[in-house]
Amino acid sequence: MKKYYFIESALVKHCGTKKLCHSAYTAMVLLCGGIIIGFLSMYFGAADFLLEMFFTYFNNFYTPLLNILPVVLLIFLLYFITNRVWLSFSLTSVLLLSMSLVNYYKILLRDDPFLPGDLALFAEANTIMERYVVTLNWKIVTAVLICLLIAILLFFFARQRSKSGKGRLIGIVAILLLGAVAYPTLYTNETLYKKTENLALISQWSDTGQYISRGFVYPFLYAIQSSFEKPPEGYDEKEAAEILQGYDYDDIPDQEKVAVFAVMCEAFNDFSQFNSLTFADPIYAPFHELEAKSYRGHLITNIFGGGTVDTEWCFLTGFSSYRLFRGNTNSYVRYFNEQGYYTEGGHPSYEWFYNRVNVNEYLGFADYSFYENRFETEDGSMMGDDLFFADMQKRYEAFRADSAQPYFSFNVTYQNHGPYSETETFYDHDYIVNDAYSDKAMHVMNNYFAGIDNTVQNICAMGDYLDTLDEPAVLIIFGDHNPWMGDASYVYREAGIDLDFSSDRGFYNYYETPYLIYANNAAKKALDNDFVGQGEDISPCFLMNEFFEQAGWSGNEFMKLSDGMKKVTPLLHTTGLFVQDGILTDHLNEADTAFYNDYQKAQYYWRKNFRETP
Repeated sequence: MKKYYFIESALVKHCGTKKLCHSAYTAMVLLCGGIIIGFLSMYFGAADFLLEMFFTYFNNFYTPLLNILPVVLLIFLLYFITNRVWLSFSLTSVLLLSMSLVNYYKILLRDDPFLPGDLALFAEANTIMERYVVTLNWKIVTAVLICLLIAILLFFFARQRSKSGKGRLIGIVAILLLGAVAYPTLYTNETLYKKTENLALISQWSDTGQYISRGFVYPFLYAIQSSFEKPPEGYDEKEAAEILQGYDYDDIPDQEKVAVFAVMCEAFNDFSQFNSLTFADPIYAPFHELEAKSYRGHLITNIFGGGTVDTEWCFLTGFSSYRLFRGNTNSYVRYFNEQGYYTEGGHPSYEWFYNRVNVNEYLGFADYSFYENRFETEDGSMMGDDLFFADMQKRYEAFRADSAQPYFSFNVTYQNHGPYSETETFYDHDYIVNDAYSDKAMHVMNNYFAGIDNTVQNICAMGDYLDTLDEPAVLIIFGDHNPWMGDASYVYREAGIDLDFSSDRGFYNYYETPYLIYANNAAKKALDNDFVGQGEDISPCFLMNEFFEQAGWSGNEFMKLSDGMKKVTPLLHTTGLFVQDGILTDHLNEADTAFYNDYQKAQYYWRKNFRETP
């Protein structure tokens, strides 16, 4: 194999010793290989912006450095372990390119980056991706071929191995020590993270945009620290407990224990509010009629196109922020249990999705049904709204036939879940008037709005069903997030819907969904309220507060603390935004900031310290 050493030999002629020259050559090759892989990860980290965003990374010295440094360290570490240049390059490129492409497709399909916490949900993520059509474009194929070609060249022209086991061991230790120092000093440094802010193509309010604007490796490593929840600044457990103890726990009077049906509708929003869209049929008209007979408003969710459980869990717990639930947790579900309610619900999707089969138990549900044990249809598909809303009624009637216990039911629909076909419309007419939209956009909108038309009919039929009941009953309807509408939201752009975060309207368009609270006549009488009127625009964590206020219930200690927080600001958003006097703002005055800090501490305590009840 000596004939393959001619490149190295050319360098040796100009070096003092052959050993030193071989080491320098190997180090140079590894460094160049790491930089190439680092550049590729940055390129695909730019998601749909690709080259345009990629060039902006070099406007800041730190961004390319912090993306490439870990890749270089990894390739050197693998070389010291394997003692083969080509193998260390191959392993590094496979790992980094795979992670970069997962991030690339996850952002395109779900507007959600690849985070360290996703590694624990690999099987779930794999099943999610099966519902999407993932195509390999020429850019990806080119990147793979480049890496393959380099690996082959290295196999033939960089075959020199280290003969010193001690030297390799020293190299491994040195790389590990350097990484141990670099991570806490560079990759968890908030000041440095702010210095890499890159708003050339994204909005400062977009979490996904902030991630994209810094490459891939750097924001991925920075996000590791958020996987481990830290208590609020100045947190003291005794002090936090005392904050909650300053509020009383109130029961629901027996004569006011109405049945409660809550339904979170998948990707549900009222698009008739956008004048740029012209509907062929007034599909939202029945919903507007029900709204007129209800207490209604808007949720300002934390999510877009995916992440359903954020809205779901905020509603059920009242938490403005949370981590994945791994044990019994205080929640409003448990408050209903304490008040003698039977708590149940259903979701016609898989029980493992977001680990709901365990989480719903942790939140306190006495029973919860999923696709596996109730909602699989005869053809094996997931149950649509026609059957699912009817099933809510069947479950209630079956329970009521055997029990007079108060009843709380929380349900999550699956119909209208994206993606929506871009190549075919599955219905016999257009729901949207074609104002020069692309064929792909028309297919997406028709498929989505056909489902929404059916959902509206079922929502209104559920209201009619409550009217037939002698028992006082209340219906809470809300959307979890706006729908995914094509890669990089191109359908929204064609439809003229502003999603630009630089304006308040763009922010609301991105995150806003409707909610309504409808009560039958028996409930209006029992609770002495007509449940009609315009409610505030609120975070999902305050929706249960809104219902309790209309019902005239005070709730537990945390509910009362949350009521106080809602009076300060009805919006607690993951972007750090609040609302005061109807205006979006990123700061509160001194007194309100002090209350917000107390709220954060008490909320953290309430999440972490489960209160066992009989």
